[in-house]
Amino acid sequence: MTYFLIVIIVLTTDKIVYVLNAESPELALTDATEEQRNAFDKWHEADEMAKCYILASMTNVLQKQCQGLVTAKDMMFHPKEMFGEQNRSARQTAMKNLMSTKMVEGTPVQEHVLKMISFINELDMLGAEMDAKTKVDAILSSLTNSFNQFIMNYNMNMMDVTLSELLNMLQAAEDLIKKDKPMVMLAEKLESTLKFKPKGKNFKKKGFQSFKKAQGGKVNKITENKKPKGNCFHCGKPGDWNRNCRHYLASLKKDKPLEGMSNILIIETNLMDGPFNSWCVDSGATSHIYNMLQGFKETRRLNEGEVILKMGIGATVAATAIGTFCLELSSSRTLVLDECLYVPENDNATSVLSLKRKRDVNPTYMWHLRLGHINIDRINRLVRDGPLKLSKVEPYPICEPCLQGKMTKNPFTRKGVRATDVLELIHTDVCGPLTHMARGGFFYFITFIDDHSRYGYLYLMKHKSESFEKFKEFRNEVEKRIGKCIKILRSDRGWEYFLDQFKDYLKDNGIISQLTPLGTPQHNGVAKRRNRTLLDMVRSMMSMSELPVSFWGYALETAIYLLNRVPTKSVPNTPYELWTGKKPSLNHIKIWGCPSHVRKSNVDKLGPRSDRCLFIGYPKMSTGFYFYNPSEQKVFVSRNAIFLEEDYSLNESRTKVTLEEQNDRPMTMPSENNEEQVIVPTEPSNVQEPRRSIRIIRPPVRLTLLNEIYQMESDGFDNDPFTYQEAMNDKDVEHWKKAMKSDMDSMYINQV
Repeated sequence: MTYFLIVIIVLTTDKIVYVLNAESPELALTDATEEQRNAFDKWHEADEMAKCYILASMTNVLQKQCQGLVTAKDMMFHPKEMFGEQNRSARQTAMKNLMSTKMVEGTPVQEHVLKMISFINELDMLGAEMDAKTKVDAILSSLTNSFNQFIMNYNMNMMDVTLSELLNMLQAAEDLIKKDKPMVMLAEKLESTLKFKPKGKNFKKKGFQSFKKAQGGKVNKITENKKPKGNCFHCGKPGDWNRNCRHYLASLKKDKPLEGMSNILIIETNLMDGPFNSWCVDSGATSHIYNMLQGFKETRRLNEGEVILKMGIGATVAATAIGTFCLELSSSRTLVLDECLYVPENDNATSVLSLKRKRDVNPTYMWHLRLGHINIDRINRLVRDGPLKLSKVEPYPICEPCLQGKMTKNPFTRKGVRATDVLELIHTDVCGPLTHMARGGFFYFITFIDDHSRYGYLYLMKHKSESFEKFKEFRNEVEKRIGKCIKILRSDRGWEYFLDQFKDYLKDNGIISQLTPLGTPQHNGVAKRRNRTLLDMVRSMMSMSELPVSFWGYALETAIYLLNRVPTKSVPNTPYELWTGKKPSLNHIKIWGCPSHVRKSNVDKLGPRSDRCLFIGYPKMSTGFYFYNPSEQKVFVSRNAIFLEEDYSLNESRTKVTLEEQNDRPMTMPSENNEEQVIVPTEPSNVQEPRRSIRIIRPPVRLTLLNEIYQMESDGFDNDPFTYQEAMNDKDVEHWKKAMKSDMDSMYINQV
């Protein structure tokens, strides 16, 4: 029906809708007047235009069905003949929805009436004939019992209103109904301590009658406890027990005097009958239960047997769905019931245990911490693509470690031309020296990022001069793994990329070296941004852990491992998938720095079987995890561990981590004519080459033992440079210059 209305509107706009109603004027072959010919031509011209509009609005299949029809009127009503039975079925479905929809107690009347009006409009469009009074009666019959007074007044006054007026009247009546307090049903366990004082044999009867009077006389007969059958073991009379036998209790008082006052526990169970849609506040239920799907904001279907509820009578029922339900209270407030279970044909219950305030762990926040503090957009993509199994991605509160590690300026928004294949363009940059030395004596790290997949490699370095060797190591690994060659290497104007051996190596292997212009580090923004992201993640992870700052090397390798397995804005899939052709697995990802129990390799029969260690990364050459044992101060690899992530995620203690890149003295100074020039300190020109002795220098015998002791106590971290070039690249270059000058002056004075 919507199709016919649209076509009629278009034809009316062009003033040619009359061709659907009027027949074609007849034209005589011989004696037709000019006026008749003009009318005939005008009608046929309008009919052809209408046929074009109708055919353009149809699908290809319907166009072929209607091409043989002569007039626009035939084309217009031909689909109606083809799909008339479908319209009848749709009309029956809409009528069923209209007559079966009932208003749920507690829902706004405006929402319900608008839903009923939409069903009525659908029936009108499908050709159903309903007068105005029938439409009003359909809406009034679907209201709840709370509107019975309104319906009675409406019928007595014989009102005749439109649907819009009826909606306004119902909203006004709803405001009046809300002022009345609705019935509240409670089913809970009452505990009380009462002072025991004998009140005669009629105490139980009077107590029950007073309770019955307080309840308005509406207590079911099932609440009246029948006297148990049997004889009393003390007096022998039928219908008594020892605990309420007067003779037995009197004998106890004679044998033992009463000392003070005693307390008794009274438990009452009340059975109440109420409407089907009423709610019970149940102090013993463990979950919220609702018996209708209407009113749920979000639902998820449960598998058969996934949630089984055990009732108080011993029976079991299965929940078919779970979701969030908003319960409208009489105080105009809304009670949000999370994880509410849909159980058909069961009483509605609100669980007091579930309403108690508790500290829940947000699963989205847990994965935010596990994946190195990535943003929620990447988590959404992981859930949508399948590697991460989460029923719902919930927003989490502000992460303070992220604020400490990721506060930045506005980024550079210009974008360049992207590579179309892996290894076509490699971005590289050296970061360092950092403010703290990592374990192993590292101050620098270099990154290599593929432009097409954004897959990255990272290498730790002691000196910048190691960049050339790290690039050769990277090239040998990736070219043999991918089977392709590196074409372009893009870097900034750092002096480490201007070494002659580095430039000759690139020329010999056919690799183009692209250098960014002076003063525009944004042109190498991929590598710069990756280094900044890595340091942000390292600071965020270390600010939450208890590890010393010297473990930033392990945190850095973990960060590049995680970035390769999570989505980015630049590529449609994860870098790992584009690089290897396989989807990454996140089942083994854990929160960096979390405590864990690792199984010992050598276990005593009576000794502990595990050590409490800290998780610090993922090894590259083997399966398992990196762990640090604080008691033994060693790092090892193991796969037998239990991670304590939940308690660690709730830890609110934070440590301030200061890990920044120091301002290294620039070794490159491009000239005005854009020629690269490397500044290297030169030796004094008036210095003569000293005479070198060919005698073999041996240490004295008295110092041999001391030298052996020094070698035994050495920890293997010798940071002294071995060549002049390394000394000029070291962070203590000024001290090395002073030391060299002192040695040269000493040789001049001694005439060596």
